[in-house]
Amino acid sequence: MKSALLSAVQTATDLLFPQRCVHCGADGSLFCTSCETASTRLQASEVCRTCALPSRSGTCENCFSDPPALNRAIAVFTYQSEIRDAVTALKYKDIRAISGRLGTLMAESMPNPNRTPIDTIVPVPISRSRLRSRGYNQSELLARQISESSGITLNSGLLERTADGTPQARTESIEERTANVQHAFRATTNLNELRILLVDDVMTTGATLNACATALKDSGAAWVGALVLAREL
Repeated sequence: MKSALLSAVQTATDLLFPQRCVHCGADGSLFCTSCETASTRLQASEVCRTCALPSRSGTCENCFSDPPALNRAIAVFTYQSEIRDAVTALKYKDIRAISGRLGTLMAESMPNPNRTPIDTIVPVPISRSRLRSRGYNQSELLARQISESSGITLNSGLLERTADGTPQARTESIEERTANVQHAFRATTNLNELRILLVDDVMTTGATLNACATALKDSGAAWVGALVLAREL
């Protein structure tokens, strides 16, 4: 009965307020098939396994000489045009419903469980003040959909942000971004050799994800990877 009622409400809402693509405005969905197809996908064979930047080998020179805390980074798209508008809609325009489709696209790029087993999915946390002002954590919405699609447990409380700091989007250099998130995260429990997949919307320099990975490994995680919707190149 409850499911039927919710379906009826959703149908009525769709009729009164039809969904439009956040990029091109086409009717039918918040992120249409044409815009998905036009978005530039990153191929695993063409990027570094640990920072997701273009590389002719499995690991780029920078990550080989100075390995990051992350063991693996997977980015689905480049951060351009259609994807930028999708992230903006989710993150700043309170269009939370788009997280379902974006999370599904991310889940399709999950690591092969036979080669890379994962125990739990953890969204990158935002500060308490930002959570209060925004009302939700966009990375958690994406992670929830990825968890549902993959069947891997979601654990939103495993990692917390302990310092507000300046939003990363307002910093200008890699050094400033790294300093801004240094010691900004902590695990809430001993992780006992868990293999963890972090989820975030956009990877710019990797500073936030590496700070999260460091905190998780300091608390006993055996492996930390990251899955992001987009990588800024």
